[in-house]
Amino acid sequence: MKLRIEDVIIKYINNEATADELAILKDALKSEETKELFDSYVQDDYLLNSEFQVFNDKDALNKFMKKTNDSTKLKVSWRKRSLVFLKYAAMIAIVFGTAITYKYFSQKEVKPISKYEITLELSDGTTKVIDPNVNQEIVNAKGNLVGKQDHEKLIYQNSQNQNKESLSYNKLYVPYGKTFQIELSDGTVVHLNAGSTLKFPVKFVKGMSREVFLNGEAYFIVSKDKKDSFIVSTNDISTEVYGTEFNVSCYENDNNRDVVLVEGSIGVYSTASEITKQDLVMLTPNEKASFDKQSKNITTKNVKVYNYIAWKDGVLMFENEKFENILKRLERHYNVSIQNNYTALNNIKFTGTFDIESIEQIMHAFQSYREFNFTLTNQKIIINH
Repeated sequence: MKLRIEDVIIKYINNEATADELAILKDALKSEETKELFDSYVQDDYLLNSEFQVFNDKDALNKFMKKTNDSTKLKVSWRKRSLVFLKYAAMIAIVFGTAITYKYFSQKEVKPISKYEITLELSDGTTKVIDPNVNQEIVNAKGNLVGKQDHEKLIYQNSQNQNKESLSYNKLYVPYGKTFQIELSDGTVVHLNAGSTLKFPVKFVKGMSREVFLNGEAYFIVSKDKKDSFIVSTNDISTEVYGTEFNVSCYENDNNRDVVLVEGSIGVYSTASEITKQDLVMLTPNEKASFDKQSKNITTKNVKVYNYIAWKDGVLMFENEKFENILKRLERHYNVSIQNNYTALNNIKFTGTFDIESIEQIMHAFQSYREFNFTLTNQKIIINH
């Protein structure tokens, strides 16, 4: 089978090209058409075209290979991504037991679509619109200072309330297409994903569990307190900790409730029945607990943690995940509704990563594996055979 030059370029970019393939690429780059194709895959700021000249001897080629191997580490570190790097999306579709690899490239920054606002509901019933572009103080109807906003983060006073009678709650809502952060009064930091609501005390009470209520998905960095445990309660499960980092996903339209532990130790239990400390399902780092809404059982397994928390860095990652579940995540991330009339797609599993791609670009990427049509009108996608 003839090797396409696009495949050679992709292999080169990912440091997978053999010496013979590099020779093919070197020879092909004599063509202006191939140079243009190459430029469409690689950012000029990252790989300089001046490096791709015609070499006349083996030593020069070895030098070229060593230099490019040293300077093109494209295994992206998501925690410390460079401002200048190859922007790509890699997908693997499992269709009829066969793995097909595809890389979708984009140079254009695309902002998520959003038509709703982030809102904060205070304990006195006041509702405030939170604009991520401003700094402001958050005050209630009486003019009392509740907290402050620093652009994309709300910060509540770092203290605990001694008076149990004055315990009051605020509710933060983050719509589809957006994410937001909040620092609670004990110093705990919460990253809220799109389509999520967090109900939390304005000030925690010393001597009582620090309980918050979540609908949606959030990543928690819990402030350590050996005396007062921190509890995340959802409709089906609760997670209890004293200080650690973990992710909770509990969207109403998902079949499972998932808790993934990054570091520390946590206990997970069902809220549907009475439970003792001995009945807690304990997790160690890199483990996921899943509550099945049908069976009411909690199961655990080892996972790649970053696949579940990449969303807080603006990255969509899914591994061997059904198309119907991916569509739900796309709806939240891009604030669109998706109607899939081609139900044969639902059980096809995909593995992929996206960050700056638009929803249209992602849908085109899926079309590379199975032919289908789609339309996008007024934030609604309709998929047909």
